Amino acid sequence: MRAASIEFRVLGPVEAARQGESVALGGPRQRALLALLLLEPGRPVPADRLVEELWHGQAPPGAAGTLHSYVSRLRKALGDDATIASSESGYNLDVPPDQVDARRFERLIDDGRQALARGAAERARERLSSGLALWRGRPFGELGDEGALRLEAERLEEVRLKAVHDRIEAELQLGGGERLVEELEVLVKEHPYREDFWRQLMLALYRAHRQADALDAYRRARELLDAELGLEPTGELRDLERAILRQEVPPVQRAEDRHNLPAPVSSFVGREAELESIERLLREVRLLTLTGVGGGGKTRLALEAARRALPDFPGGVFFVDLSVVTDPGLVAPRVAASLGVREEVDRELAGLIAARLRDAEALIVLDNCEHLREASARSADDLLAAAPWARVLATSREPLGAPGETNYPVPPLGLPAGDAAADEVRSGEAVRLFLERVRAVRPRLGSDAKAVAAAARICVDLDGLPLAIELAAARAKALSLDEIAARLDDRFRFLVSWRRLSAARHRTLLETMDWSYELLSAEEQALLSGLSVFAGGFTLDAVAAVCASGDDVAALEALERLVDASLVVAEERDDGMRFRLLETVRQHAFQRCSDAAAADVAVRHSEYYLELAERAIAEVEVDGNLTSLALLGCEDANLRAALGQFERTNGTEAVLRMCAALWRYWWLRGEIAEGRRLIGAALAASAEAVAPIRVEALRGASTLALRQADYESATALARESVALAQRLDDPHVTSRARMALANAVGSLGDYEEADRLYRESAAGFREAGRGWELANALLNMSDLALHLGDIESVEQLANESLALCRASGDDAGIAVNLGNLAFASLERGDPARARDLLVEGVERSKRLDFREWVATMVEGLAAAAAASGAATDAARLLGASARLQEEIGTSFGTYEARLHERTVKAVREILGEESFAAEWTAGRELSVEDAVALVTTT
Repeated sequence: MRAASIEFRVLGPVEAARQGESVALGGPRQRALLALLLLEPGRPVPADRLVEELWHGQAPPGAAGTLHSYVSRLRKALGDDATIASSESGYNLDVPPDQVDARRFERLIDDGRQALARGAAERARERLSSGLALWRGRPFGELGDEGALRLEAERLEEVRLKAVHDRIEAELQLGGGERLVEELEVLVKEHPYREDFWRQLMLALYRAHRQADALDAYRRARELLDAELGLEPTGELRDLERAILRQEVPPVQRAEDRHNLPAPVSSFVGREAELESIERLLREVRLLTLTGVGGGGKTRLALEAARRALPDFPGGVFFVDLSVVTDPGLVAPRVAASLGVREEVDRELAGLIAARLRDAEALIVLDNCEHLREASARSADDLLAAAPWARVLATSREPLGAPGETNYPVPPLGLPAGDAAADEVRSGEAVRLFLERVRAVRPRLGSDAKAVAAAARICVDLDGLPLAIELAAARAKALSLDEIAARLDDRFRFLVSWRRLSAARHRTLLETMDWSYELLSAEEQALLSGLSVFAGGFTLDAVAAVCASGDDVAALEALERLVDASLVVAEERDDGMRFRLLETVRQHAFQRCSDAAAADVAVRHSEYYLELAERAIAEVEVDGNLTSLALLGCEDANLRAALGQFERTNGTEAVLRMCAALWRYWWLRGEIAEGRRLIGAALAASAEAVAPIRVEALRGASTLALRQADYESATALARESVALAQRLDDPHVTSRARMALANAVGSLGDYEEADRLYRESAAGFREAGRGWELANALLNMSDLALHLGDIESVEQLANESLALCRASGDDAGIAVNLGNLAFASLERGDPARARDLLVEGVERSKRLDFREWVATMVEGLAAAAAASGAATDAARLLGASARLQEEIGTSFGTYEARLHERTVKAVREILGEESFAAEWTAGRELSVEDAVALVTTT
């Protein structure tokens, strides 16, 4: 994909710059070729036309070949930043128009002229000045003397001259005078027959309180036109002369007369993306409502957007604060007062407002509408109906519901990612705001890594809510940042403003949350309190089951209302919509929930997630496809919460059921140590139970112990699992337990017993028609064969297992079999085939977040790289695999451990100890994608 890092400059000498650095473009003809292609970026230019232009009709023999050579050199100079495509139609420079200064110039000039035409002089001056600032000299420099480039240079010069005129016009409308006189004197000398420049000079002199000089300028213009052209000045110029004589030139309206926006008392931080979106939307829609949770910064954002929009609204920008209005009947009078409209006897207020705004291109900001939604919606509708050029920007915790309304949800401030670098964290919106506000009360606060890390913790814990961040920052007067972070568990008592002049609802975080809560109906309050039991988000199905007695329709309707009220965040994902509460909202909702209601909803929550886990493992039992378990990843926090609830309420059987359902999930995610702890505690608490569920839990505990090389524990657990299965007299359950025991005893070196147990398990699965479990048994048998060095058996067993896994769609089984076949290829001296098999295995493992096997596959890629002679890549891959292994707390199997030692030894011998250590360390920083790229791009 092409990066947008190159800029083409033709408003002056032809240049290209990449991230501010000049690009070497070659000689004059090569630069002229680039200029010709830039005349119409994105469109093909015929080769014969390029030849004609480059040699001005006197092309030498072989010119076509020379042209092709120029194109090749330009391609090399521009690299991936711009593509020169060739076709039968000619050559085409594929570059966005905005990367060419001439095209950007014309866009800015067009924007400026449109603003000037509608009376937005400030915006016109800004756009026109920005466009003119792009000029560095004559277009195309010395290349613009002949042919198409000369014609385009002349056209651009004319556009520039008109833009200068329009920019001066905007300056004059804004009251400019003396500072324009010198520039206009030069312009009337250079362009003596352009009466517009004479008119502007007269007006500038008049604005500079130089009436006599203004009249003298008229005299000079009249004499020149008469002497050289035999013409009289136009009526416009004569009318201006009379107006100056009579001092009847209209006065300029000052910008401060066109708004009542309160002056900011502190700096505005971040929100650039939101401000750009609001600016665009205000051009496209007439009623825009900023919605969001209380304390989310809607008012401050609206004020900043309105302040920046002032140049676009010559009719004025008017702020209407509804936070102190409680009577819906007072909304219209409040709007009238903000517009400077006074009530009159025998005239309706709506008519007076309409008369005030009828022809005005104005912006009205209705702030804090949530408690007066209906009245605010009616006022907005009346305003827009009466004033066709007006716009309304509203803030509310939910949409107004007015016709034509566009809802713009205001997100929290940007939060640092968990792996963000310190500089990136420091420059993030939320952290910047916090540190800036902290320095208002503690000016000597440093910006070292410790302070930034503490600030990041605070901002993340406070969901990036501006009000909460500002209240927390105010506490820095008496507390360290670490002390502030430690007190946020009790945020509603802790986050209180000491500023007496703060708005009532913004003096404490609790008051802000209470205000939102009290606006809800009783049904909505009950649902919001119920939602506080969820951890890490939830689905509509979960809400229906846990909070709405299984009624999907009722759950959806209530949930939609809470989303509208900005108390529930809705996020669309690949697998559907997902919802969550900001932590501040969750804590407040939980506090408003009675103990009895909280206990009841917690029971339903834990039961729902137990059923979800068991349903997922039941799907796995059908064909071994672990996708349903991988999808549990988004419910990880809820699963943990459910387990905790069962443990607190002595739900021994439920805990065991959940552990039996989730051990594969923990293994898949590499959460081996935690899985062992949880399942071990569950088994200890249910030591007397004899049931299939305990057999499964023991089998899971054995498998997890095995992954941490705790072979003795793994064997003991597996033997207990087999013994219990035999007491149950269930052949299928017994076959499963035997396979776990085979894995364990094989790891202890008893290969004969392992082989016997595998074969017994495989026979049991064949007899029961359990294809995917048979595939698993065959896979484990191929593992054993690999350890014993029986490569033919490895390939036979792995291929049979692979076919069964592909038939069932078992990505985990496919990945492990691919790994075994890759290891067999390494033993046969075919590292290229091993690499291809391992790359596919990595991709399939990543789909499931099967981290343990990703680490093993990367280790295999290291061995393949070493066998191919790429020792540096091999060392880096070894480092990447080591980091993955440490993160998940697992160790290699017997064969993989031998392969690791062999690879490390070979690479060390080639690179030497120092280079090996350096490359291994560098590899620890690689992502999985970067690690795979090492062997797929070389």
